[in-house]
Amino acid sequence: MRKIFQEILTLLRLNTGRTNLKVVILCLVAATLFWLFNSLNKNYTANVRYPITFLYDTDSYQAVEELPDEVLLNMTGVGWNLLRKSMRVRTEPLLIRLESPDNTSRIPGSSLPSAVTDQVTDLQLNYVLTDTLYLNIDRRVTRYLKVWIDIDSLNLADDFVVTGPMTLKPDSVRLTGPMDMIAAIGDTIFLQVDENDIDENFEDELEVVLPNSEMIIRNPPSVSVMIPIERLEVLDLELPVNTRNFPQNYTLSDSTKVTRVWVRESMANQVVASELSLLADYTSFDISDSTVVPVADVVPSYVERIALDTTGIKVIIR
Repeated sequence: MRKIFQEILTLLRLNTGRTNLKVVILCLVAATLFWLFNSLNKNYTANVRYPITFLYDTDSYQAVEELPDEVLLNMTGVGWNLLRKSMRVRTEPLLIRLESPDNTSRIPGSSLPSAVTDQVTDLQLNYVLTDTLYLNIDRRVTRYLKVWIDIDSLNLADDFVVTGPMTLKPDSVRLTGPMDMIAAIGDTIFLQVDENDIDENFEDELEVVLPNSEMIIRNPPSVSVMIPIERLEVLDLELPVNTRNFPQNYTLSDSTKVTRVWVRESMANQVVASELSLLADYTSFDISDSTVVPVADVVPSYVERIALDTTGIKVIIR
C-alpha cells in the first residue's frame, strides 16, 4: 500500500498535466477502496446502537410513553458486519418479549445478553452498555362517560339566561385508551363553550377535549349541543310586605315596596304582582333608625332575578 502511494507521488512530480491529474485521482480512489475493503475484512471491537422492538399484546395494552428503540452493545466481529449493524442496513431489530407489560417498568441491561446471543449470530457480544430500559405501558380499557356543559364557560350577553334543559346528542362518549388516564377523567366530561356574549339559542358541535387526547380514542369526537336562551325583561312591581315577629301595636309605615324583578321575555305579560311578596322580620329591627329591611318571601319560578332594596321601612306604633 505504501509503495502505491509513493508511485502516485512520483507521477505528480514528473507531470502535472490535466490528464495525469485525472489518473492520479482515479488511483487515489482505487487505493482508498482497496484499503477500505481490505480493512473491513478484519475483526474489530466497537460500540453498536442496536435497534430493539418490544413484543406484547397491543390489543390489551398501550404504551403511555414512547418506548426505547435501541440498546447500546459492545460487540466484536468482521468490520463489514459491524458497519452494517451500525448503519442499520438489513438489520433485524432485537425482539424483547413482555409477558406482563403493565407490571414491567424497567428492564436491566444485565438481562439482555441471552436474547442478544440468541438473535445476533454474525457478531459476538462482549457486554451490554445500556444500564436500564425504562417502560411505561398500561392496560387498554374502554369506558362510556357522560358529557355535560361546563356552565362556567357559558358566556351570555347581559340580561340573557338559559331557560330550559340543555340537549346533548349523544349524551355519552366511548373512550378507549390507557386505564389510568381514563380513570383520571372522572365520571363526566365537561365540554367548553368558547363563544362570547351569546344572545340567542345556542346550537353547535362541541369537540370532546381531553388531557392526553392523543393517547385516547374518542367515539364520537364531538357532540351536538342545543341550549335554549332567552332575554330577560325588567319590571318594577309594587309588592306587598308581610310581617313576622312584630310586637303588638307595632307595624310598618308602608305595607308595599317597589321592587325590580327580571322575568323571561315570553312570561312578561303573565306576571301578577300579587303572586310575589316581601317579608319584614322584626328580629332584624335596626334600633339606630327604627327600620326593618324586607327580604324576598314568595317568588314564583318564572322570576329569574329580584333586586332587593337595602333601604329599610320605618317601624311605627299604632
